[in-house]
Amino acid sequence: LTMDRLLNSILAPATFLLCLSIVATTLEAYMWFILDWEVHFWITRFWPEVWPNEIINIPIEYYFAPTDATITAGCIGMTAAVIAVIGWYKLRQSVMYLEYNKPRWIFWTGTPIFMAVASLGAALAALILEFMKEGDEKYFGCALSKDDVGKPVLHCTRVIAACKLLPKFPASNSDKADWALPLACNEATAAKWMQIGIIVSSVIIIAMFAVHGWKRKGNIYTQIKKDPGRP
Repeated sequence: LTMDRLLNSILAPATFLLCLSIVATTLEAYMWFILDWEVHFWITRFWPEVWPNEIINIPIEYYFAPTDATITAGCIGMTAAVIAVIGWYKLRQSVMYLEYNKPRWIFWTGTPIFMAVASLGAALAALILEFMKEGDEKYFGCALSKDDVGKPVLHCTRVIAACKLLPKFPASNSDKADWALPLACNEATAAKWMQIGIIVSSVIIIAMFAVHGWKRKGNIYTQIKKDPGRP
């Protein structure tokens, strides 16, 4: 690939990263709203293994880290995509091929790489946290603890609560649960797996900017001599 073709190819993964980050962040935020405002965050059941001889309301406490990490990854991904597009715009200018602009093209090569690395790390962390926080299957993928008075409390990720726990106890929930829980489950699951797309897009952006910078190194004057009228 020539430097121009390689540089222009950066727009594809940058656009994909931007769209994916926006969608993942929106889905995760709306799922958060549904589980906190549209459905109950407790279940009502007779559960002799954890509280004998009585039907009780068992509260659900959500792990905040996976949701926060997913939204953070989306925001960083959006920033990385915008920086990549700005880098593409700056690096295609002919003045960037002049020796005195070497610090500028180093900056506009390095900054998109740095932001894409941050996007990659944030998305990977979000994906890992989702799996690390999965609990025991006998508690529907949640973890069980006791509060100060000895009553049970379930600790879940929002994905587990929406997809595994709350649908098992429809009588415990609000009238909105019939549509809210499947929607929240689908949104949370989609946002989780979109982190893979964010990771892949970030890796491609890192590779393209790195290769472009490597190809340009030592050839600062070549392109402008070939095409002095380049805008």
